[in-house]
Amino acid sequence: MIQEKVQLEFMHFEPDYETRSFVSSVAEKIHFNAPSDAAMKLALQKGKDAIQASCRIASQAGTFVAEAVSESPIRAVQQIERKIKDQLDAWKAWRFQNANSQNGI
Repeated sequence: MIQEKVQLEFMHFEPDYETRSFVSSVAEKIHFNAPSDAAMKLALQKGKDAIQASCRIASQAGTFVAEAVSESPIRAVQQIERKIKDQLDAWKAWRFQNANSQNGI
């Protein structure tokens, strides 16, 4: 993982090893699929009854944002992963469609 481009933040709780490893792995996968110049922050905050997760990716190509709330940090990050993946897939489809139309394909 490129540390300076991916920031993980845990607020109001210290995750166990498995949770931290899972979150780190998902963050790495998300960042790998993001635009090459992307900077990313994935934050998890423990509230009274749930974990609130948020992810923000900023790049020249645009900004991608997702939020989720769950009782489990793992489930919250899984929801974030799906939401960001949908946005990145839409961006990639638009990018390739735009490139092909400019090339006359």
